[in-house]
Amino acid sequence: MEAFSKVQSGYNYAPNALKTDNTVSNPAVQQSTQISPDSQEKTESNGLTKALMGLAVLGAGIAGVAIYMKTKKKPPVDPDDLKNISQGAADTASDIQKNIKKFFSDSGDEITGKVNLKGGKALLEDGSGFSGTLKTVNKKGNEISIGYKDGFMTHSSIDGKEFKRFENLESRPNVLGNPVIKYSRDEGVLIKKLDKYGNIQEEISHVYDKNGRVSRVYKNPANEWGTAVDFADGKVIAKTEFGKEGIKKAEIFDKDGRVVKEIKGNPSADTHSAVDILPDGSKKERIGYLEYDRVATPAAQYDSKMRPIGVINYDSNGKIGNALELFDDGGRHTLQFTYADDSIYSVIIPKKKKLEEGDILLPRFDFIPSDTDNAYHARINASGKNTHPGRFSDEQLISLQKHAREVIERAKAEGIDFPYERAEEYLSKIFDV
Repeated sequence: MEAFSKVQSGYNYAPNALKTDNTVSNPAVQQSTQISPDSQEKTESNGLTKALMGLAVLGAGIAGVAIYMKTKKKPPVDPDDLKNISQGAADTASDIQKNIKKFFSDSGDEITGKVNLKGGKALLEDGSGFSGTLKTVNKKGNEISIGYKDGFMTHSSIDGKEFKRFENLESRPNVLGNPVIKYSRDEGVLIKKLDKYGNIQEEISHVYDKNGRVSRVYKNPANEWGTAVDFADGKVIAKTEFGKEGIKKAEIFDKDGRVVKEIKGNPSADTHSAVDILPDGSKKERIGYLEYDRVATPAAQYDSKMRPIGVINYDSNGKIGNALELFDDGGRHTLQFTYADDSIYSVIIPKKKKLEEGDILLPRFDFIPSDTDNAYHARINASGKNTHPGRFSDEQLISLQKHAREVIERAKAEGIDFPYERAEEYLSKIFDV
């Protein structure tokens, strides 16, 4: 498509970039399995329930994903890894069940009443949240200590060394000035994992759905850009890998685990692309500026947060069928639609809202066919007149009006920001003399 290639210098993206292989690795998903105990199942019918309750005590953080993975028919991770996760949960639970757990108040007095560990929380017999410390020893002889405040974990220690901190979660918008969401502990938690020197090794953010299950996990290891995994109905539905410029790549899955949408960054143009993969193998790519939140925005909503400046449709063979593009060309807004045969219709509107005599940048409507010798256009001056009456036939001008309006309607439907009212006003004056 020669006409399409001629405008790429004004809008930096390459259709071939869709074919690059930049998938999020399975280890990223496996790491995300350090889910908070707050995400535990509440039903005793689940075979892992007792094992997960042991994990809640240790704060090991793998319970939530173990539950989600258990019900996924075609998880995008290695089944052997899931087996290891479940076995690890059982082993850890065995450690706890063989040892005595003691609870102490903040003043150091041992709690004689029963403290229930339920749904990742520590509750007193009256249902109120426990505040204090749980202490136990595992079969390896490690002293385990878990701190609680109003039923929620605050920290965990192994042999007196702090291992994890549990804090209130806040969102992380990618655009400065965007509002920050503050979560209650029932809505989410920030887990800070520490190394043996007490330094933060990684931060893990959990967001819960209305049923208390983990719906999104964002992991941010030290000196890395982070990954995210989204869950729904017990399945992994999306994975995201972040990079220096934002979203490096995201994949959204259908109920059978197939990729139906990809999001990828275009660092050279400071934009992102959202690619819908349709059942017949064709694709639709939307390009634009994306505002999102690493914690709060599910991957399935990334493209809905986009301010689009271009849309490309591909056939099942990867060939471009048509392309709609918005250019910011100095003092003009240019809306351009390129057909498969390389013919182009353009709507060009000056940024200057009030035209004056002698202005060089005027509203213009162009048709450029693949054989450019037969191009025609209309240009409206400050008096609202077509500057070339009689130069082109009425048939050509009627076609120009019709196709220009089609381009405008396409752009509106895609949510592209353009001065549509002024474009319609000037478009109606093509035949004025």
